[in-house]
Amino acid sequence: EGINPSTGEALGRFARGNAQDIDRAVRAARAAQAQWAALDAFRRGQILQRVAQLLRQHRERLAMLDSLDVGKPLGSALGDVEVCARYFEFYAGLADKIHGETIPAPGPHLVYTLREPYGVIGQITAWNAPMGQTGRSAAPAFAAGNAIVIKPAEQTNLSIFELVALCIEAGMPPG
Repeated sequence: EGINPSTGEALGRFARGNAQDIDRAVRAARAAQAQWAALDAFRRGQILQRVAQLLRQHRERLAMLDSLDVGKPLGSALGDVEVCARYFEFYAGLADKIHGETIPAPGPHLVYTLREPYGVIGQITAWNAPMGQTGRSAAPAFAAGNAIVIKPAEQTNLSIFELVALCIEAGMPPG
């Protein structure tokens, strides 16, 4: 059950995941990751930029959710939403700049590195700044073509549910 730490008021009841839920989430993320990584890097960057815009567009609601969930002042929560938007904005610009290198080699050989996504990444966030912490890890992983299974702190998960919905609205594949 989600509790507002400032008032003790119940915010809602949330299901706890189990091993089968994690397995389902990873399978869904794998399917989505293949689709996400196949997108042109420039297009991924455009989608991340759209996430930043949506975060700013919905900043009051997201900040209110964090304020209620975390118990922090609304002004601080608004700052956290802006930090999250800035991470998405920054890494949106980096998405199409992740390149390999050509390495000098003797003779007729071509030696190079090719940057590829890891695949599915697990992310566990702490309770005190869910938006900022999620943006700091999710945005660069998304820019590189990865998918993420996010496990927010059980005490503070409301804004992260909303962030995931905004990512899908912006054009990321569900999963």
